[in-house]
Amino acid sequence: MRHHLFIGGAWREASSVSQVRSPFSGQVVAEADQADGALMEEALEAARAAARPFRAISRYSRSRLLS
Repeated sequence: MRHHLFIGGAWREASSVSQVRSPFSGQVVAEADQADGALMEEALEAARAAARPFRAISRYSRSRLLS
């Protein structure tokens, strides 16, 4: 099973992938995309943009959205 990156509301595929191994058996249980610098910058900008309107919501309302 391969896990892609969710950035700015869309699934993105990175050019680099790492294997996730079970600590018990050493078997590969998944593959995870690894963001390069450009994808990391996109993710950070998307997070900053999403945080702006989220901050305007009261703590109580945010807690209800997250539960």
